[in-house]
Parts: sequence; C-alpha cells; structure tokens
Amino acid sequence: LPLSARLAIHPRALLPAQMASAHLPRPRAARLAGPRAAVEGAQAAPAAATWDLVIKSPAKINLFLRILRRREDGFHELASLFQAISLHDTLYFRRHPDPSTPDSMECNIPGIPTDASNLVLKALAAFRQHSPHPATFHVRLEKHVPHEAGLGGGSANAATALWAAKTLTGSAITAAQLSAVGADFGSDISFFFSSGTAMCRGRGEILAEREARGPWA
Repeated sequence: LPLSARLAIHPRALLPAQMASAHLPRPRAARLAGPRAAVEGAQAAPAAATWDLVIKSPAKINLFLRILRRREDGFHELASLFQAISLHDTLYFRRHPDPSTPDSMECNIPGIPTDASNLVLKALAAFRQHSPHPATFHVRLEKHVPHEAGLGGGSANAATALWAAKTLTGSAITAAQLSAVGADFGSDISFFFSSGTAMCRGRGEILAEREARGPWA
C-alpha cells in the first residue's frame, strides 16, 4: 500500500477493500493533535468528528542527491535516494454534500496559500479529470513540515489529497494511476505512492523502490 493508505488515521467514510485490509489504527484524539507547530499564529487542530478522513502526510529527505544536467524543459535531471521520515503534516478532509460547491481549503499557518495555486487543490482538480466522480472537498492542512525547505511537504500533501479523493469517492483508480496523475504537476508526488524508500530519477517521478525502512526513518 502507498504511504497515504497506511497513514489514514480517522476514516469515517466507507473505504475500498484495499484500505480496509490495511489494519489502520483506530481513531484517537491523541493521534489527531500531532506535534504543535512552533509558529506564531498557528491555530489548534479541529475536532475529529467534523471530518470524513484524516491522513498524516510525511516529509522526505534525500539520502543522497546528484544533479545530472539541466533539461530542455527547465527541470533538472537528478538521481537521488528518497526516504520518508516521521516529520509530517496532517490533512483533514470533508466531502461537500453538493458537488457544485468548489473545493476549499484552510491552513493553521498564516501565509500558506489556500487558493488554486496550492498543490492540494491542484490534486483534487486533477483527480476529477481522471475519475468519473465529480466530488468536491473542504480541506484543512495542519502544517508542520517547513514550507519550501526541500522536504517534499507540498508534494506529500498533493499525494495525500489524491488518495483521500479516491477513498472518499470509492473510485477504482489505482495507486499507480494516481502516481501518474501526480507526476503531471509535481516532481516528487509519485514518491509518496511508494513504500517509503526509493531511488528516484528524472524530475523525481521515475522510481525504483528499495527495501523499505518503514514509512519513518
């Protein structure tokens, strides 16, 4: 199972059989709080009962990184060994009753974009382009991974949003297909559909999984 499937901690909606067999931990308020963001103005986590699904979104580190060349498309060709770590954001999802309601988003940290430029909302829009389900969502991002620090926080959030949309709609789209969807708009998104350790090439979207050290390092 991809990282997002194994880190769902408060599923209230019916889950696909693949997730239901993953022995997910039972929801507990202690799990939902997570580490408090040491940022002035950070807001407290909301009550779990108001959300359909809560998923931890892990950061990653590069155990090594080699930049091979600058590509014609402006991206860098790289070779790296990615490892998921215990530092994580937490994303809360609630499906809108009316699918004509636009996706919406909030964040506990002031200054984090919550408009269509955020990869979470890009992921939800991309999901609808590849799925027959027109569902829309409200998302709360509890941000603990430093923003734009090279830890893959935004990419992990996008992968988590793709998996949440699959889960809450019961879509038959596979993790591999979601990974391909994510690769269209984020270099590292595919990694977060791996087991947690992978050799990455290209922009980061070409993966060769390695023996997992678990989702946390």
